[in-house]
Amino acid sequence: MLNVAAGVQLARYTEQGGATSAGRTGGFNVHGVRSLQNNFILDDLPFGKGKKMAKSGPLMWVIGGFRTSGSWTYAAGRPFTVTAGGGLSNALDPFGAATAVPNVIGAIVQPQNVDCWFYNSRQGACKTLAPGVTDGFQLQASGQRGNAGRNILRGPNTRVFDFSLQRDFPIRENMGLEFRWEVFNLFNTTQFALPARDFSSSAAGTITTLASDPRVMQFALRFKF
Repeated sequence: MLNVAAGVQLARYTEQGGATSAGRTGGFNVHGVRSLQNNFILDDLPFGKGKKMAKSGPLMWVIGGFRTSGSWTYAAGRPFTVTAGGGLSNALDPFGAATAVPNVIGAIVQPQNVDCWFYNSRQGACKTLAPGVTDGFQLQASGQRGNAGRNILRGPNTRVFDFSLQRDFPIRENMGLEFRWEVFNLFNTTQFALPARDFSSSAAGTITTLASDPRVMQFALRFKF
């Protein structure tokens, strides 16, 4: 029997002010997920005792008793704040209670490429991906806060499909073994982390780390009684 379940969450979380942004107005809440979808599939394969095919004989013992399950998850990218660097933050508060942000001086272009997630004219890849564009951010003078808000940009989306294959080996009426083969991120989709966010660095806007593991497999054998 095939069972399918799906769920969709659409939400918008915003916040205002706060010490970490040196009093600037906020944007998206860092915990807010704009779009979240979860889809689940559970299916007993039609082979084995009491099923449509391979009900008896050697074939039943080879391919009978299997079932599969899977889940697909999509989530919109996490919001993040572009900062102005440690030197300008320390000029505001040497105790680290404030984070300086740059000034927004124009449209913020987001090529959304790992080599240029948001435009930074010091990155050669940005000039190739978005020719003729100028920086939307500019570093402010020391001691100034900057006018960029918190969490006004979003990072890469998350797309993951997990899969498992299970088989039961009955021993007695109330006793048996369950074998499980589980694959997390079956299609080995790369899950990128947030880009470098310090605009005082020439690496700002580049992504060099992952948010989660590549494909991972595990096997398990459980004794049920």
